[in-house]
Formats: sequence, C-alpha cells, structure tokens
Amino acid sequence: MPRRVKKAPKNIYEVIATNIFKNRVLGETWASKPEALIGRKIEISVADTTGNFTHENYKMWFKIISYDESKAYATFVKEALRADYVRSIIRRRTSRVDVFTRGETSDGHLIHYFNLIVTERRVRKSKEQAIRRIANQIMTDLIPKLTIDELVISAIFSEPYDIRRTIIREAGRITRIQLVEPLKIEVIKLPAKISEGGKIVESIAVSSG
Repeated sequence: MPRRVKKAPKNIYEVIATNIFKNRVLGETWASKPEALIGRKIEISVADTTGNFTHENYKMWFKIISYDESKAYATFVKEALRADYVRSIIRRRTSRVDVFTRGETSDGHLIHYFNLIVTERRVRKSKEQAIRRIANQIMTDLIPKLTIDELVISAIFSEPYDIRRTIIREAGRITRIQLVEPLKIEVIKLPAKISEGGKIVESIAVSSG
C-alpha cells in the first residue's frame, strides 16, 4: 500500500479589520500555511459587528492582506444589501432607480458605488433619468473627498456625511423619494500600497466574487 501523506496541521488565525471597523475581530479562519491566508475573503453581518439589529440588512466582505503569528489582517472590499431586504422595499406603484457611480476615494480606493433609490409613486422614464443624473453627480463630487472608511460609514450610518438625506433633498425636486440605500459598494482596485503593522503590502486589483 502507498504511504499516506500526512497533512500539515492547520492553525487558527483571528481576522482583524484594518479599516471600517478598525482593529475589531471579524472572525476566525484556519490555514496550514500562513501564506494561504493572503487573498482570502471574510463575509460579515454588520449587525453582528455593531451589535445593533437595525444594521441587519447590510453585509460586508474583507480581504486578508497580511498576517503575523496568530492574526490575519483584512481590508474592506465590498458592501451589499441583503437580497430579501431589497425585495421587500420594492413595491407596486413605486419606481426603482439604480444609480451607478465609479470613482476614487481620497485614499486611493477605486470603487463602484451602486445607489438604490425608491420613489413614493411610480414615475415616467424621463423623471427616473433626471433622478439618476442628480444622484450620480452627488456621488461623483463626494467620493474623491472621502476616505474609504468615511464613505462606507456615511453610506450605512449617515455620518460624517448624510448621503441619504442629500439625495432625498436634491432628487426630491423631481419627485418625492421614499428611500435611498447603498445597494452595493465594491472596491475594484486597492491603493498602490497598504501599510499594516509596519509591513507594506503591494496592492492589486480585487477579483470579483
């Protein structure tokens, strides 16, 4: 009989956030070699992290970029609304307006930002287009002024910048807006260099998924 190849023992690593929820433990992961941690993505519920059930509709993904003896360090790469929540807020006699904006944050994160806007009443295509132009211009102007932390925190917690209120106010000149939510925020490319724990991690494009 051929000899059985012994598998290397796996070690457990705490996954620590490097931004958004900086220095918070996001969870744990196993690896037989620490090098295997790099690029691994961790999905979290925002409500589980904040302890606030009102945040239960938001999910985030973090990507591991570095490690030490017992910890792995991960950076934010994606936020998305829960699919069941999205289905629940789209009702008859309302209009859904999806707004896509591409931009780069002040700290060098190239992102795709998707706003979901729901009107109180169904509107014509011309009004949808006007709402989309207004919201896209707001985000085009805003994204370069904020760090990735400030942008994501503003999207969900409405501070330091209240994105919802701004869009509702400006687009409300076209029609009454019922709801504005960050449908998805996705980091397409990380900054050229990311510093973590004294290490410099060369950054590359973030694969989808």
